[in-house]
Amino acid sequence: MFWTNRAIKYLFLYLLLVPGDVAAQKTLIFVIDVSGSMRYDNLYQRVTGSLVDFIRREFKEGDNIVLCSFGNDFYINKELNEVKNLWSSNILQEIERLAFNDQWTYMTLAFARVAEIAERYRLRSPSNPIYIYLFTDGKNEPPPKVKNPLSFKQILEWYFSSYQAENTYLYVVTLGTQPQDSLTMFVESTGGEIVSVPREIKMKNLSSEIPSAQTPPPKKGEQDVARQKSRVESHSQKRDGRYWLILVIGGGILLLALVFVIVKYKFRLAEFPPDAQLLWLDDVGHTIDRFNLRQHQKVGKNKLLISGDIDIPGIAIGELELSVHRDGNVFLNVKQPDKSVKIMGEVGGEIKAGERYLLTSNIEFEYNSVKLKYEKGD
Repeated sequence: MFWTNRAIKYLFLYLLLVPGDVAAQKTLIFVIDVSGSMRYDNLYQRVTGSLVDFIRREFKEGDNIVLCSFGNDFYINKELNEVKNLWSSNILQEIERLAFNDQWTYMTLAFARVAEIAERYRLRSPSNPIYIYLFTDGKNEPPPKVKNPLSFKQILEWYFSSYQAENTYLYVVTLGTQPQDSLTMFVESTGGEIVSVPREIKMKNLSSEIPSAQTPPPKKGEQDVARQKSRVESHSQKRDGRYWLILVIGGGILLLALVFVIVKYKFRLAEFPPDAQLLWLDDVGHTIDRFNLRQHQKVGKNKLLISGDIDIPGIAIGELELSVHRDGNVFLNVKQPDKSVKIMGEVGGEIKAGERYLLTSNIEFEYNSVKLKYEKGD
């Protein structure tokens, strides 16, 4: 009798002091956009405050709670299994400590990692429901440094079974913004639901807008899911086609611009030096008249005709030609057959028809007894 009473006493103390296991009721996974845009109008404060109110209302002893966030990357901020006391778990304080400073919104990465977390809890307790709540005010914008970022099409292909599994419910709460088409198609294809909070009410507490975990909606039938999945794939193909079209058009425009620049550089119109002049001299070398070649040059031409563009008595129209190269060198050409130009001074020489002669500064020449002088200037 003594040993029986003692055993009962120890058993009573054991049951009193050692808490028993509490079976998990459900798993709540909260995924919060922590990009900097959530700070606009203090939206992040309303989200965190509403989330705290929602957890207080929906929590049941034994629930699993996972708090995640995403922006430049994906973060698991707190993971609690079979919570017995909401206050001692510090989950509410952890929500209020979230920092909303990230520059990007890598939403597809969040969907991939959350699917892996949900699968882990499903394997542990297949019969317990899993509720996923994702809050965002933007669209999927992976950081530029990420090579080959995840797309909604890839998430659908790789994690479709995780989101479509029995007793798994996905809710995406968009805050004051229209969800992307690809996001809408992804959520609908998995049997989830998008809750769009209009801009005019996003100033209020949002807890009443978040669907309850007590009365989950029925999962879509297999035919509906297959149809939605097909729509997402079709949408992705059309989107990819548009991207290719934009790339082709953009590439064509860039190519045309490049060709234009090359042609303009290679075949750009040469201009006579700004101070280059042709002087008409008398018999003793005095200047009768002077002509600035740049001023007489016509648009679209790199040649001057003497006479014609520059009228000098004694020289028929087009008998002599001055031309300029892109490097600024000026050449003299004799256009009249059986005619020649005599180079004066120490240089000396003769230019015959069909020949091209490079003029240096201050060189004198004579044609049909008309004396001319070329000055390049400074």
